[in-house]
Parts: sequence; C-alpha cells; structure tokens
Amino acid sequence: MLNVRREYKQQTPEKSGGKDVMINFSLLGQEANLEFPHLTPTYIDNLCRLGLAEVRRCMSTRPLVSMRP
Repeated sequence: MLNVRREYKQQTPEKSGGKDVMINFSLLGQEANLEFPHLTPTYIDNLCRLGLAEVRRCMSTRPLVSMRP
C-alpha cells in the first residue's frame, strides 16, 4: 500500500503543510478481482477501523521524487 502526500515547498499563510494525494493506494483490489476495485482504499480503511486488519505505517521525511513545475 502506498500513501502519497504533496508538501508545499514554500510555506505561506495561505499554503502550509501539504495535501494527501492518494491514501491506501493498492493493487490488491485488482489482484483479488473485486467487483469494485476502485473502493479498495475504503475497504482497507474499514477493516482497520473494525480491528480486523492492521496496516503498519512507514513515514519518510525525505521526498522520494522531486517534481518541478
């Protein structure tokens, strides 16, 4: 699973922190041949919320990819 977050390079009062672009992205839905694979992030979130599954979070403070406008 993958979470992608965009951090603002230049912080201003209007723009600070960042924005989640994708949360719980996974190909699990396609691999499991789900009827609605686009809902996989929601399914995973609900399983964790109900205590039926656990996803270990790994944080990186270093950008993996640097994109230029």
